[in-house]
Amino acid sequence: MTPAGSTGRRARAYGSFAAVAAAVSLLLAAVGWFPTRWLAGPAGTPAMLAGCAIGLAASLVGGLPIAFGGRGGGGSRPGVPAVFRALAGIGVRLAVAGVLVAAAALSGRFAAAPLVAWTTVGYLVLLAVDTRFALAAARAERGDGDGIDGRHREEIRR
Repeated sequence: MTPAGSTGRRARAYGSFAAVAAAVSLLLAAVGWFPTRWLAGPAGTPAMLAGCAIGLAASLVGGLPIAFGGRGGGGSRPGVPAVFRALAGIGVRLAVAGVLVAAAALSGRFAAAPLVAWTTVGYLVLLAVDTRFALAAARAERGDGDGIDGRHREEIRR
């Protein structure tokens, strides 16, 4: 396996992850459009869109360590294990979301309650997409179908 091939595969996987995350965010905004407008008024809609965008941005940035922090595809360095990349992704994701929601709330351009509510909803919904991406990356790194070695597979079945 060449390093370029490994990077290309990772870039394609990250692109697929980004497309799914964007689609989920758009669906979330579409589902929340009328309830937000009804509960928060016209000022709630831009805050909802900003909250969904913040959740998406945090998810995309948090996916970078998962996608590109592993084995280099032939180098002598072993790379960072998948579990540590997933933890780094979680930390980066939380930090990005916190900084962006604080900046948006303090800017005064958005209603604070819908902004924080929709950032939280978007963050939590996209957590499922991020988890699926992290598991797929770990499986691909291990080269097996389920990403769990046989010893743990037996423990799960019990």
